[in-house]
Amino acid sequence: MVIPVEDFTSDDDVMTEGISRSLLLDRKKSHEAAFDKIVQKRFPGAINNQDLVSKTVEILGHKGYSPANTLLGTSLCCDELARQLEDDFNKVYGNNFNLGGLSGFPFAGKTGFGSMAAHIPD
Repeated sequence: MVIPVEDFTSDDDVMTEGISRSLLLDRKKSHEAAFDKIVQKRFPGAINNQDLVSKTVEILGHKGYSPANTLLGTSLCCDELARQLEDDFNKVYGNNFNLGGLSGFPFAGKTGFGSMAAHIPD
């Protein structure tokens, strides 16, 4: 079951901080439906970005992670297809620390990870 982003809450409502209700509303539905159909044809069972973000936020929320205590670090491919996913996560967690990368493998190295670690909220 996927819970819409606007329904995320915790005992202290920390999860609602920084979560944009527009995450599920601001995208063009017809374009997404056509794109999702193409993806499903090639990759049966794949989930769309919105479902990925919702599931990720839900799972991390149960483990105590929230926008207030989490630094979003990404290592997505630099092409335009990954930008929407990065933007969707940014709407929840705020700006990300981009480690560079390809297919999820970061290019930042030891120095880059050290720099990212210095930005993690307390």
